Amino acid sequence: MLGGGKMKGGETMGGGGGSGSSSISPLVSFVLGAAMATVCILFVMSASPGRRLADISAWTNADDAPPLPLPLQDAAADSNDSLAAAAAANVTVVAAPAPAPVQAPAPASPYGDLEEVLRRAATKDRTVIMTQINLAWTKPGSLLDLFFESFRLGEGGVSRLLDHLVIVTMDPAAYEGCQAVHRHCYFLRTTGVDYRSEKMFMSKDYLEMMWGRNKFQQTILELGYNFLFTVKTSSIDQFISSSMAPKVAVTEPTGRQAASFVLGCVATLTVMLLFQYQAPPDYGRAARSPVQFSTSRDQLLLHCSGNGTAAPPPVIARGGEEANITGKPPTTATTVAEQPTKPPASPPTHHIPATSTDLEEEGGEFRGLAAAVARAATDDRTVIITCVNHAFAAPDSLLDIFLEGFRVGDGTPELLRHVLVVAMDPTALTRCRAVHPHCYLYTMPGLDVDFTSEKFFASKDYLELVWSKLKLQRRILQLGYNFLFTDVDIVWLRNPFKHVAVYADMAISSDVFFGDPDNIDNFPNTGFFYVKPSARTIAMTKEWHEARSSHPGLNEQPVFNHIKKKLVKKLKLKVQYLDTAYIGGFCSYGKDLSKICTMHANCCIGLQSKISDLKGVLADWKNYTRLPPWAKPNARWTVPGKCIH
Repeated sequence: MLGGGKMKGGETMGGGGGSGSSSISPLVSFVLGAAMATVCILFVMSASPGRRLADISAWTNADDAPPLPLPLQDAAADSNDSLAAAAAANVTVVAAPAPAPVQAPAPASPYGDLEEVLRRAATKDRTVIMTQINLAWTKPGSLLDLFFESFRLGEGGVSRLLDHLVIVTMDPAAYEGCQAVHRHCYFLRTTGVDYRSEKMFMSKDYLEMMWGRNKFQQTILELGYNFLFTVKTSSIDQFISSSMAPKVAVTEPTGRQAASFVLGCVATLTVMLLFQYQAPPDYGRAARSPVQFSTSRDQLLLHCSGNGTAAPPPVIARGGEEANITGKPPTTATTVAEQPTKPPASPPTHHIPATSTDLEEEGGEFRGLAAAVARAATDDRTVIITCVNHAFAAPDSLLDIFLEGFRVGDGTPELLRHVLVVAMDPTALTRCRAVHPHCYLYTMPGLDVDFTSEKFFASKDYLELVWSKLKLQRRILQLGYNFLFTDVDIVWLRNPFKHVAVYADMAISSDVFFGDPDNIDNFPNTGFFYVKPSARTIAMTKEWHEARSSHPGLNEQPVFNHIKKKLVKKLKLKVQYLDTAYIGGFCSYGKDLSKICTMHANCCIGLQSKISDLKGVLADWKNYTRLPPWAKPNARWTVPGKCIH
């Protein structure tokens, strides 16, 4: 009831008094705020339907050539008069020899000097940090100074990130002020709005600035760069304090209503921005953070032909190509034989040109690998890899448990179509094709090892098996793909990519985790690690493999632990150690089932012991997902098992 409400003690709270408070529900205030924001957006967009929100151009590019100075204009006029006089006197004028043809200058970039600014500021994996300022924020002691100071005082190497910061200025004065204090400045020229002064929240100019910024961010993605946008604004606080708060004391209900109103406005703007923040369909050019996977109805429809029937499965031409024996929808709309597709483009810094040696290997040891990886990879060129032999791929063995984990996990079923199972022998390949669409046979010419049977830890054949995987991983990096390698004795219960940091060249699981992901003294486990393709990481895998000769009898994990500090120092490698509370294993695992993403059967010897305990983990997970919400915090793993304790 809007007229008033009943107060404690029976007093009536009037609706017209200045000291009273309205009883409007916070939900109603939220809806009103959302409605007001929607109306404002529609009004602004309908006011100039034919005009773009922001026209991007560079401050250094002039639209028209400046006029000639007066002396030059006089000289030109005299020259014209002389020629006219010569013609009138019937005097023959001999033309000067034609100048040599001059090559036409290259056409100017439609983005002005933006590409050059981004190139200078970006990291090696094409990532930039961006912020936006106008003249009001560049004054001494204003927000820009505070922004810089936070970088300089921060810990963990934050000050070095200033080298990768691009400051986007909204007016010429701000651009000049930026150049005086920072290396990477760009002037975003817009039309119709004066951005020099502070823009109040939800004003027309404020909305123009927000939408122009959104358009600019889309341009950054089109140019193939990752970006982290950051801004410090007090506009909302000022809006609440100046527009919503009366000069008298505000009661608690009124404060809730004001907050709900503002949240409604902000929520509506956020939703609109998210809808606008759609990069073009070709994400291959953008060196994006490879941690996001999504499956939509539109993507699923790609697996059907135009008449609504299932598209034919890919034809198996030779070992290493995709199979579809199970009758499941194929992962591509056409077969390789019917319509060769162009491999997805990759960012310049991610694709490492193949050498002649690499091409020879692609034709022999790695025959068919590029096509197999391309079929399984995401739009941003990320693939999940595991390796199996006959013993691991047999029915009711580790491969079946591995695939079941994806199917029953939270948010993991859609990841299965990006898993490439590498079979180490023909028998394993046959079994893989019966249960999974993406299988590849990895053959190693000249290596006399039978990979079909179980390999005992530290045996000669075991060492050949684990070291050969590293060579395969290096080849995938050379092809320009991110990869997450996972041992097949790991069950995936949630999406682990959410815990991989953007800054990391390599993110690796831990046998022992000391609490700091950047602590180089954490004990790594190479059964689960993510790597980005770059010159650094390719050099890392090469030196890692070559270190085998100086550490005879050791597998790849202790060798990496021995050389990791050298690699970090020499190659400037950024390594992130993953928290065992999320990426766990039998050596060390989180007790909270609401956090766990993967569980690894490490610190466990014997195939049957691994199978037994991993089945127990899956049974615990299934029981956990059936519990009511109030009971889930008390869920625990069933211990002890054969290995898990």
